[in-house]
Amino acid sequence: MKRLQALAASAPEGIDALNANQQALLARGRRSDRLAGAMRSSVQRSPSEASEPPDRRQLILHAAARLFSQQGYDRTSIRDISREAGLLPGSVYHHFPSKDALFLAVHREGFRRVRERASAAAALGSDPWDSLRRACEVHVSGMVGDSPIDRITGRSIGLTDHQNLLAMTLEDREAFENLYRELIAALPLAPNADRSLLRLVLLGALNWVFIWYREGRRTPEAIAAGIVDIVRRGVQA
Repeated sequence: MKRLQALAASAPEGIDALNANQQALLARGRRSDRLAGAMRSSVQRSPSEASEPPDRRQLILHAAARLFSQQGYDRTSIRDISREAGLLPGSVYHHFPSKDALFLAVHREGFRRVRERASAAAALGSDPWDSLRRACEVHVSGMVGDSPIDRITGRSIGLTDHQNLLAMTLEDREAFENLYRELIAALPLAPNADRSLLRLVLLGALNWVFIWYREGRRTPEAIAAGIVDIVRRGVQA
């Protein structure tokens, strides 16, 4: 792509000096660069990783997550995903044999990310309630942040009518929810408190934040703290 950019920059006609195939290659490369830049800004990376371009598999996952979230599973094609990633369709199929496989890989990556970060945050808690708050804070931050892979764990898991696909995400969802089972099991609750129902209500509240969230009104930290406080203390005067 650098050669094409240099060729266009040195010609008086600019990009018009390139033929149709060269212009298409240049456009794909620019889309890929933009997506890579978005990934670098939305994902926490070590200083040594920050200068390295994301690999193609991660580019594809990022592009697929964005389109699955925006358009839904049925209205997103492999061609759409390859165009979003700035790649040819064959490059997508090289890493993922089908759209189903890509859908599952996106969700597996999303659940893994939020589970690992929430677990690490919870470990820093000073008591069970503080651990829960810290995990919820990470969860909300991912839901409203810039990474579509993080958002998809709560946002679009139910936005498909393909029950077979949802069933295939069950193992990863269970591994993710086990973190909240453990956190809620450690809480000092009333003897008759339904911990299973509490977990479901809490996850529902966290996953629905993206619907009403508006940047600048409440921070993810304030939202998480508020939700946990309502769960802990209630709202009755």
